[in-house]
Amino acid sequence: MLRQDKRVDGLGGQLVAMFKDKEHDDVWRDYCVQYFGMYYNLKWLGDKQGEKGASVESVGAQKIEDPERKDIEDAYWEAMKEKDKSTAGTSLLNLESLSRMHPDFDRQKIASKALELAADNGCIEASRITALRVCGMMNKTEALPVAREIAQTGETIMLRMAAIATIGDLGSKDDVELVQSLVNNPEKRIKTIAEAALKKVKARAGIKEQGGV
Repeated sequence: MLRQDKRVDGLGGQLVAMFKDKEHDDVWRDYCVQYFGMYYNLKWLGDKQGEKGASVESVGAQKIEDPERKDIEDAYWEAMKEKDKSTAGTSLLNLESLSRMHPDFDRQKIASKALELAADNGCIEASRITALRVCGMMNKTEALPVAREIAQTGETIMLRMAAIATIGDLGSKDDVELVQSLVNNPEKRIKTIAEAALKKVKARAGIKEQGGV
């Protein structure tokens, strides 16, 4: 439906309705959230008025808000409340992507939500991993204390790897010692991601490599 030559208006509302219907399987509801963004861009990116990311449509001399658009935007934030499901991470990642092209989305608010989810031990691991990576993508340096703690004491290897990668994205010379210690970790996956993070942190801090890491 999204690939039709003529846009199928109203599909966004149907996706929102299916997401909100908790009788549907969580995998399907997550799938609906994944497609909010594609529909959103098809309908509102570079509209007929030439207003990239405009949140209203013209009707004669009057402008009115598009209720479908608001429903999708509200559904994203509603999805992020479902911290026990991957839906929270899916929504967060979509919002970050949309915010690059649509100024109506507050990037500061999105980054703050990413930090909140990353620090929440009650949040499902998949969404915490996504949240950590979004913090790195959005240069949310306030996430460093959380990332440092998880890098050392995270419950799983995958969570620790995401935290180490985030330190690589955001860290400073103050993080060199920590990341260097992780390079010596016997777990190969931790070692590999730490080596990459260390190079990035050293480059950012202006520290030249001496015979490798």
